[in-house]
Amino acid sequence: MAESEVDTPSTPIEYESKYFEHHGVRLPPFCRGKMDEIANFSLRSSDIWIVTYPKSGTSLLQEVVYLVSQGVDPDEIGLMNIDEQLPVLEYPQPGLDIIQELTSPRLIKSHLPYRFLPTAMHNGEGKVIYMARNPKDLVVSYYQFHRSLRTMSYRGTFQEFCRRFMNDKCE
Repeated sequence: MAESEVDTPSTPIEYESKYFEHHGVRLPPFCRGKMDEIANFSLRSSDIWIVTYPKSGTSLLQEVVYLVSQGVDPDEIGLMNIDEQLPVLEYPQPGLDIIQELTSPRLIKSHLPYRFLPTAMHNGEGKVIYMARNPKDLVVSYYQFHRSLRTMSYRGTFQEFCRRFMNDKCE
C-alpha cells in the first residue's frame, strides 16, 4: 500500500524519524524487529553474498556475479528482472523464509553493515563479495535516490544530506 502525501517526510527531521537505531547504527524501518532473525540466518558454503553500502554499484556487480555463477548468456540478462534472482536479505520481500529455501548456490544481497550479517558469515561460511565506491560519488547518487523515493521524499538540501552522510545518519 502506497503511503499518502501526509505520511511522507517533508523535512530532514521527519525523514530521520523513519529510521531506527540498532546497536548505534541507523537502519531503515523495514529492518525493525528482524535483526535477531538475520543474525541467526543459516548459511551454506555455496552461498555467494554481495554486500555493499547503498548506491555503490550493486546493480552492476549483481549482474556480473549472476552471469559468471549461472553461466547465462549476457544477451539474455536484459530480458530478466535480475533483482528477482538476487534477493536482498533485509527487505520485506521475498522474506527470510523464502530466501532460506532457495536452491544452491544462493545469490543474496545485503546493504547491512558486516557486523549485522548472519553470525555464520563471521565464521567463514559462504563467500562474500564486497564493493565500495568513492564516497564523493556515492553521496550524490544517494541524495538523488532519497529525493526520488516516495517513501522517503527527502526534501532537505544537499548540504544537509551530505552532513548527515558524514555523520553516519543516512543508513
